[in-house]
Amino acid sequence: MVYLDNNATTPLRDEVKKSYINALNIWGNPSSIHAKGQQAKSKVDEARRNVANLFNVRSEQIIFTSGGSEANALALRGVMEASDDRRLVISPIEHPSVYKMAKAMEEENICIVSELLVNSSGVVNIGSLEAFLKKNDVALVSVMYANNETGVIQPIGKISDLCLQYGVALHVDAVQVAGKIPLDFIKLNVDLLSVSFHKMGGPKGAGALIVNPKISMKAVQIGGGQERNRRAGTENVPAIIAAGTTANEVASKMDEEYKHITNLHNLLEVGLKDISTDITIVAEKSNRIATTTCFITKNLNAETALMALDIAGICVSSGSACSSGKVEPSYVLTSCGYTKEQALSALRISIAKQNTQEDINYFLNEFRKIK
Repeated sequence: MVYLDNNATTPLRDEVKKSYINALNIWGNPSSIHAKGQQAKSKVDEARRNVANLFNVRSEQIIFTSGGSEANALALRGVMEASDDRRLVISPIEHPSVYKMAKAMEEENICIVSELLVNSSGVVNIGSLEAFLKKNDVALVSVMYANNETGVIQPIGKISDLCLQYGVALHVDAVQVAGKIPLDFIKLNVDLLSVSFHKMGGPKGAGALIVNPKISMKAVQIGGGQERNRRAGTENVPAIIAAGTTANEVASKMDEEYKHITNLHNLLEVGLKDISTDITIVAEKSNRIATTTCFITKNLNAETALMALDIAGICVSSGSACSSGKVEPSYVLTSCGYTKEQALSALRISIAKQNTQEDINYFLNEFRKIK
């Protein structure tokens, strides 16, 4: 089987798998003061330090969550419910965990949602952001680092500078780039950063929201005092320990792995263009994360292609994993100006460290047959 759907999830790294299995023996509750509880707390604290080191922050800035979606929800709802300002600014190409949460909060009268303009590649219009910031009622701006469907990277530096200028908090969903390229929280100049470990060879059930200490936010999940009173609930100790191991692994191997991924990315896109002039690579000329290629093939239904590729033992996606199984066109692509028919023809290939040239060549050969 050739697995090319790594934006949905990635296989566990070998060292992470060992760490996770060993962590199953650490079954104490970290909130308990006895020896078993303190053993678990010590391991959770160690994992927190490992994750903090990966993003150049202090360990108390890490809030462990169940994944990227919860981290995004906590950032949006937590900040908006703590603020007197009511405007939340997002882009129309955000992951559903941001986009749908924002719309749900608007329906609950928690906030007013404003959407940024984007160009045909899905890159946000900086002028439209400044126009909203000038209204002086913006509590939070939320823009993803790289899109999960197209791989397009946003101008986070320019966005951060503007938000800083107007004194507005900035949240960045970095789920698709964390562990692939270096992310220094301080240099990024953002206030909240969402990451998910199963996207970088880590376990499912573990994510994190990294928070600037100056940010005021309310807890979304109420109960115990875990995660400095910002996320109640007994910690998922094995997943958190494995997340800490993941952070160590990617920190030492990131540059080498990303170079390998970039070579495969280039091989893939050269091969696609060689197959047919009817293939359009979405945002080909824009700055993209090398893990991700989204392409549209004229007169080829993506669902039909998915089934044919699956029979050939190839796993790819027709859109974001959170939307798979649905026949609606991708709102990310339609927001970029693609038609419904074009969006329904889009396939996403996402590459990770374990993929090989043989994987890419096998995919290209099989796709040539169905094209």
